[in-house]
Amino acid sequence: MQPPWAWVQVGTHTPRETPVIFKLYEGDYELLFECPEGTRKKQTARIAPGTKSTVMVRCEGE
Repeated sequence: MQPPWAWVQVGTHTPRETPVIFKLYEGDYELLFECPEGTRKKQTARIAPGTKSTVMVRCEGE
């Protein structure tokens, strides 16, 4: 079962509660997720020109 929410911060943008959509320019971004139980996870995402990307993080079971 997925948690109903988590917090995500993309680069220097203000953290937002999920689900959320960020409109970003092409480039590499650092993502920081904070799960409901307080676990933090970092990921890097690359946005290519003219594309849309989806990032999912699993919070439970780790």
